[in-house]
Amino acid sequence: MKILFLINNLGGGGAERVVQSLANYMVEREGHEVIVVTLQSRQIVYKLDPRLKQRTFKTGVLNHGPGKILSLPLQGCELAYLLRQEKPDAAISLLVRANLVHVISRWFGNRQPIVLSERNRSDHQYRSTGLRGRTMRRLIRWLYPKADAIVAISEGVKKSLESLGVPPKLVKVIYNPQHLNYIEECASESISLELNGRGPILVTIGRLIDQKDHVTLLEAFAQVHEKTDVRLIIIGEGPKRQELEQIARDLAVSQRVCFAGWQSNPFALMKQSNVFVLSSRFEGFGNVIVEAMACGLPVVSTDCPSGPREILKEGEAGILVPVGDRNALAQAIITLLTDSNALNRYKKASAERAADFDVSVIASQYLELLYRGLRKEIASQVWC
Repeated sequence: MKILFLINNLGGGGAERVVQSLANYMVEREGHEVIVVTLQSRQIVYKLDPRLKQRTFKTGVLNHGPGKILSLPLQGCELAYLLRQEKPDAAISLLVRANLVHVISRWFGNRQPIVLSERNRSDHQYRSTGLRGRTMRRLIRWLYPKADAIVAISEGVKKSLESLGVPPKLVKVIYNPQHLNYIEECASESISLELNGRGPILVTIGRLIDQKDHVTLLEAFAQVHEKTDVRLIIIGEGPKRQELEQIARDLAVSQRVCFAGWQSNPFALMKQSNVFVLSSRFEGFGNVIVEAMACGLPVVSTDCPSGPREILKEGEAGILVPVGDRNALAQAIITLLTDSNALNRYKKASAERAADFDVSVIASQYLELLYRGLRKEIASQVWC
């Protein structure tokens, strides 16, 4: 089977890691021929199997500012041409812009089944009343229903699509895959990071943006630090870094907080930590929770829409706290640091739950969906 993945670019990010995991697995373990196509050129952060074919749109130079929307028809035309050249058996796109291009390609002669993958809650992502927010919501409402199937990475994302007018029958929930063996190998590597003092380590991963609500995390950490000698590693970069560093100074915990920036191997740092904390206001899924669980870490997460509650099995596999509640977040962390029975129980639950997201499990669900679309296409050709 020849499979084509379409995504905005291959820079760092959750969707990009999903493409890497699925594409590499389908080549290595399943023997499929895989092509990864990007709308624009960007440094490839995640390692791709050398047997993969990778192509980039020529119209990608237009993907800046208003060009991101205005160039959609041109890119739909280019995709239709590329599909005629490559003749894949199945194609799937990830992220909103790539999804829109995929649907638009039908205007230019693409007759293959169109499978989209929605990665985030569009009702949150595009809730702005500004021109861009309104335009993106209208495009999703208009174009997404024209797809043959849509993968939502959580029940919350599925509900988000339904709220924008996408028929529920089109949407199938398939969770994000994690290459557990790869994570285990990376976690075993040694990595040096200068941390002040001693004591247990909390770790979090995420872009330094409002969505991740690192402010509440820092405030909760300050409370925890009053009761126990603890340290915090914040992995990720973003526009809020200077503001967050100042907040850490104002809370008198800057000497105990390490802003580690983007890390090519965050798993080694996770493995050296004691508790993983997610303070997000909303998520599409929450890849980092599963990655932390794969590293054997107990998890404290906000019960944000959507993903954490599903991943943590309603709180059985990790502790859920209300969004924005620094007191509840601090108390949950203190519980794990002071109650060894609770700590060990959640560590065991993490490892068991992580197995449900292994790439071998998730890839089979994607392949079944793509095979189903291929069978329908063949049947329609026979009956025609």
